[in-house]
Amino acid sequence: MESLRVAVVGAGYFGALHAEKYAELANSDLQAICDIDETRARSVAAKCAAEVTTDWRDLLGRVDAVSIAVPTSQHYAVAKDFLSRGIHVLLEKPICETLEEADSLAEISRDNGVVLQVGHLERFNPAVEGAAPYLTNPRFIESRRTSMFRTRSADINVVLDMMIHDLDLIFGIVDSPFVEIDAFGVSVLSEVADFANVQIRFANGCIATLTANRTSSTAERTINVFQTHNLVAIDLMANKFSITRRVNADGDETVPQIKTEERVFGGGSVLKRQIACFLDAVRSGNEPVVTAEDARKALEAALIINQKLEPRPIRAVA
Repeated sequence: MESLRVAVVGAGYFGALHAEKYAELANSDLQAICDIDETRARSVAAKCAAEVTTDWRDLLGRVDAVSIAVPTSQHYAVAKDFLSRGIHVLLEKPICETLEEADSLAEISRDNGVVLQVGHLERFNPAVEGAAPYLTNPRFIESRRTSMFRTRSADINVVLDMMIHDLDLIFGIVDSPFVEIDAFGVSVLSEVADFANVQIRFANGCIATLTANRTSSTAERTINVFQTHNLVAIDLMANKFSITRRVNADGDETVPQIKTEERVFGGGSVLKRQIACFLDAVRSGNEPVVTAEDARKALEAALIINQKLEPRPIRAVA
């Protein structure tokens, strides 16, 4: 199988991880690392035996596919150039800053017959994939995502930084459009919301509550899906899910009993699985797991949430 020529644009934290995984995959040939900071690009490239450039335009015509891990404000300009030249793109989340930009990238990718996959990483978590067949009739969903504060993400709020992952997952679980969103946020350690709590109502009656908190001393990534007579609890960090069901003993329906089954999945890099699926979509021409349309829906909800948090979230004071 001939290897695909690939490159990574953006040599920050996530870009470096993308480069590492491309270098590990047998069907990818990592050509170059691009970053406006040449020193940073060289540091990443040295570990992967790749070339260095400070201008993404140098890669046009030289590669088949790229990962783009630059600041969100640059997503549109960079991705547009590659897609317009027939180069497949794996674009970090969120897809863009605006819905208009997201729609434009989707149109450019369709017009040029190339793959545009967006990096909603949790879709590739084995616990999410394993639980999917059991999520048949969600009535209430509770998601929690907490982490310690990271200065590298302080320029965007916790909704676009963290919660957008759970928005994408929940929209994949609930087969119904959302009709109402309420949101509350608090600025704790930065000038934007570091804590947010959101409630989403769907047309089919399902309700979802989402909490994202990047001021915690502990990390948590969980989604609980309450359905008629069962609860599916997904632990994204532990790669496991459980199903708690109501069962009856001896035919006595007046005495409900509870049974819980758990499935635990092996480790392995979720990012590596995401990149491998991207390359498979490039080779096969099939639709990627996370489409531009999927990413647009998550972005639309995130932007509505941000509007409700404006002009500024409540400021926490000592």
